[in-house]
Amino acid sequence: MSRYFDSHAHLTDEALINTEAVLAACREAGVARVLDVAGDLEDSALCIGHAQEFDGVYAAVGVHPHAAQDLAVGPGMERLKVLCAQRGVVALGEMGLDYHYDRDWRDAQLAWFDAQMQLAAQTGLPVVIHDREAHGDVLDMLKGYRGKVCGIVHCFSGSYEMAMECIKLGYYVSFSGSVTFKNARRLQEVAARLPLEHMLIETDAPYLSPEPVRSKRPNAPYNVVHVGACIAALKNLEPEAVAEATYRNACAVFGLPVDGAEEA
Repeated sequence: MSRYFDSHAHLTDEALINTEAVLAACREAGVARVLDVAGDLEDSALCIGHAQEFDGVYAAVGVHPHAAQDLAVGPGMERLKVLCAQRGVVALGEMGLDYHYDRDWRDAQLAWFDAQMQLAAQTGLPVVIHDREAHGDVLDMLKGYRGKVCGIVHCFSGSYEMAMECIKLGYYVSFSGSVTFKNARRLQEVAARLPLEHMLIETDAPYLSPEPVRSKRPNAPYNVVHVGACIAALKNLEPEAVAEATYRNACAVFGLPVDGAEEA
């Protein structure tokens, strides 16, 4: 059976509260590893708990741009430094910028983004980048840490040119269920052109259920197989080839051994 790595899910969300059942379904689908990604500091602690309790689950700790206005950077970063040193943590995030609602706290988002990038440079942890309608400012931040920080641009929604810029800066480009949507032709063209050795797949569960299960809620990590199948079709490859390549890519960025005894 093919093995998959869901490089971005939110197992702490109440929609996925039965973690053991979700992970059992993952095993049946061939999803061997899952990155449990935090949205804020409290959520970070829960993600660490999952990583320490369940084989094949790893934690990303950080502050999402939507949470940036809720906590001052100074004391928040002191707590985050402690969290990122815990067993099971393999990345910082998700962090970044979200301008979709044109909210008033862009300065807070930028401050948290920069502070977390600084911490990544200090710790050597890869970052998980959130970019929604903020492509220019996100790229500027990544360029500011060129050669010091690497990681993943998750749920990619930009152009081919932006994707190649990210790759040149040392980042992997990750595609979620949105690449499977019928109205996602431009994003599908990007995925078809990008080199597979710089790509990851994810669910962003419980959000963005992929085709052909888009009508089913909530999304879950075992649905990453549909994302992989879509990428394979776009590239005229076998799904097994995409599964194995993206699994190995995820292991590389998170510093994990490719072959391990654990499963999700």
